[in-house]
Formats: sequence, C-alpha cells, structure tokens
Amino acid sequence: MAENVETLKKDSIAIVSQVSDCLEEMKRLHFVNDELHEQVLDLQVRSMKDNVLFNGIPETDDEDMENVLTDFLKNQMKIEKCMTFARVHRLGKRDTRTDRVRPIVAKFECFKDRETVRRSSRVLKDTHYGISEQFPPVIVERRKQLWPKFKEAKRRGVRASLVVDKLFIEGRRWYPDSERASSANKTRSPAVDNPSKRPRHHDQPPRESRDRHA
Repeated sequence: MAENVETLKKDSIAIVSQVSDCLEEMKRLHFVNDELHEQVLDLQVRSMKDNVLFNGIPETDDEDMENVLTDFLKNQMKIEKCMTFARVHRLGKRDTRTDRVRPIVAKFECFKDRETVRRSSRVLKDTHYGISEQFPPVIVERRKQLWPKFKEAKRRGVRASLVVDKLFIEGRRWYPDSERASSANKTRSPAVDNPSKRPRHHDQPPRESRDRHA
C-alpha cells in the first residue's frame, strides 16, 4: 500500500512538472505570436507610408479617380504642381442605400508630393473635407485611445507627439496604463523609446475621430 502511494506521488509530481512545462511553452508561443503580429503590423504601416486618405469628396458613377483627385488638389487645396499616383481608389464597397461618401485612398509615387499635400491640409479647415494618413485598423484603434491624451497635452502646452501608435509626452513614452508606463520607462533603453528613432507618422488624428482637417 505504502509503495503504491509513493508511486502515485511520483506520478503526480511528474504530471505537475509536465503541466508546468506546457504552460511555459504556451507563454513562449504567445510571446512569439505577439511579436510576429507586431512585425506584420509594422510591415503594413510601412506599406502605407505613401498613402493619404481624402474624405468628403463627392462620389459619382464612372468617375476617373485620378482626375477627381487632381481637380480636388488644384481647386480645393490650391496645389498647382502636377503629381503622379501609383494608385487611386475609393475605400470599401459602395452602398447605394445610403448617401455615405467613401474616402479616396491615394498612393503617391513621390513621398515629397505626399508631404506637400499633408502640409497643405490647413486650407481645408472649416470645410467638410479632410485628409489623414492611412493606417491598419488595429493601429487606428490604438491611436483613438491615445488621441484624447495627446490633445490634452497640446492644450496644456506640453511637448507631445503621436508616432504611429505610440504617444510621447515630454520625450517619454506614455501608456494608457500609467503604472505600466512608469515601469516600462524605468526598464526600457532610451533608444527604444526615443521618438526621433521612429518613423515620423505623427500628430495625425485617428481617421474616425479627427477634425475635418489634418
């Protein structure tokens, strides 16, 4: 009897050890999966770096998208320069049951042209038009969470920048979870959290909640 109990104890210890190993492996796989997910997001962001979203441009049947956009740039944004596009199209499928105007996505051949358009967006203030950078949906949701804090910092005159899905206030990374922010800023190296080391996609409001101008 005592021998059987001892055997059961050993088997139980072995099972606990195996379960513990399985849990550790699951944690490792979750970490790897998260890393891969972030890498894919980064590739998507980079693939959209030449893209601009144009909102509010009237939609018609059989429209020539390049001509529509060229006319908009010239007449509404007062940009006379001739710009070339790799691709111009409406975003999403048209719903004939509503009057919703689909945004236009334009991929510029030249990044300088894209920046010229973005910097000229001030002329759209107080109009029903709007432009913004394009980001993957996951990034858009993250930016929406950070946008109120970014606007609050700007109102207070505090130096702040929104770089893709990362908010920096006075040069330090800010997280929605303030406790995690404090911990992360103590452990992260300056090179990781330095906004000057990141791609400069910043200070743009989320597409769904931004003002009517960039």
